[in-house]
Amino acid sequence: MPEARPVRLLETLRPGHFLALPPQEDRASVVRSLVRLLADAGAVGAGRVPALLRLVGEREKLGSTALGGGLADPHARVSLPEAAVAAAVLRGSSEGWNPLDGTPVRVVFLLLSPKADDACHAGLLGEISALGRQAHRVKALGGCRTPEEFSGALRGFVQAAPGI
Repeated sequence: MPEARPVRLLETLRPGHFLALPPQEDRASVVRSLVRLLADAGAVGAGRVPALLRLVGEREKLGSTALGGGLADPHARVSLPEAAVAAAVLRGSSEGWNPLDGTPVRVVFLLLSPKADDACHAGLLGEISALGRQAHRVKALGGCRTPEEFSGALRGFVQAAPGI
């Protein structure tokens, strides 16, 4: 049986899955906006929004998903056939993330991965985590204003670090 090819962040994050949010968005409203964005784009069923928000909220109660350096990755394992990822750039202060390093969150990746696919979940979280270890990359993503700019900046990261 052929080995499954790992799912990559750039493949999963579609141009329609990007938001530039105004100042003063709190964690809950950012997550809500990203889940609704995925529903509006057809990546998840609109009727699933309340359950998805509950699952992401339950994960967040276990500990902050703010990775530091201005990056956060709220996530949940859900009943989906494939992973769904959305991203947001925050244009001002954002409350409720509680990053350990105290750096305000500016870039958020929401990851909804299939319950049955451990490799997908771990791989996407690992890729986001690796991105978070490169402050200049997070800063570049945080300066993006369009889906095209964001995809281009993310593509530059992936090409610079193909092994993740």
